[in-house]
Amino acid sequence: MPKMKSGRRSCLLGLGSAALIAGMPFGRAQAAGESFPERPVKFVVPYPAGGGADMAARTVSVPLASLWKQSVVIDNRTGAGGMIGNEFVSKAPADGYTLLLGITSMVQWPFLYERLPYDPKKDFMPVAQLGAASNLFVVPSGVRANSVQDFINLVRAQPGTFSYGSFGNGSTSHIQGETFRRQTGLDMVHVPYNGSTPLINAVLGGQVSLAFIDVGTAKPLLESGRFKALAVTGTRRVKSLPQVATLKELGFDGFEPYGWWGVFVRSGTPKAIVSKLSTDIVEAMRKPEVVAWFESRDLFAIGSGSDEFAKTLVTDAAVWEKAIRDSGIRLN
Repeated sequence: MPKMKSGRRSCLLGLGSAALIAGMPFGRAQAAGESFPERPVKFVVPYPAGGGADMAARTVSVPLASLWKQSVVIDNRTGAGGMIGNEFVSKAPADGYTLLLGITSMVQWPFLYERLPYDPKKDFMPVAQLGAASNLFVVPSGVRANSVQDFINLVRAQPGTFSYGSFGNGSTSHIQGETFRRQTGLDMVHVPYNGSTPLINAVLGGQVSLAFIDVGTAKPLLESGRFKALAVTGTRRVKSLPQVATLKELGFDGFEPYGWWGVFVRSGTPKAIVSKLSTDIVEAMRKPEVVAWFESRDLFAIGSGSDEFAKTLVTDAAVWEKAIRDSGIRLN
């Protein structure tokens, strides 16, 4: 089990490096890419069936199976917040036949954990980014605040009586909540929950006064008037919520990265196969039915290839590293 050291930005560079052909002559590697795949492809999703990551993988797998004339088998390997599936792929053959559906935690965990059961620098290679999602800064409908500044003023007037909830310790919603609390100097307590359902129930019941919740989960409750959205993360507004400003627009830093879904393979996979996978996944992501699936859930259908995705990983990692370091969040 590799030890993750402090000052770990270099541990993410492996995610953005080019795959090595690992001793395979160029002609053979090129031929392997052209004929790939010659048998069914396994798509490992480290999260439960029916969730956002699972549905994103299943949505893109349909046009891929048609393009490849091969089955794409979804394998839900859940547990340990996604580490079980990640570790499985880190030990799979480096032949392109085992894909990993990775999420934002791929670039967060190296700064949260001292040890991981795999090495992010050595074990994974980015193939393509599928989609991205903003988080909404939401408060219960009963909270007397209609803007972020209203909320800040309310908490400052009653210190020690407000709290913010998250999906769990070290989750994106925890990091963002703590970043907001730290930047504003508000006297608020963090209350972690085990997943989205209990967090949503806590916000609806007024047990917590603020939460950062992904737009797809929060949207139905916004429409019913049970939540209020005061701001959104990311660098652009959500299309269906044009009146909700980004935190960046409101003068806050560190909220630029989106939550994302991306495809990875085991490092050492031949470059020609990585290139073929990347090209084909980008093509699948451009299918109208795939774009429609993402946009109907207020998600961004990105469809970027390996090189662009690698740049996103490096850029995001720098922001998450600073946010996590400044907030002092650590997991064992």
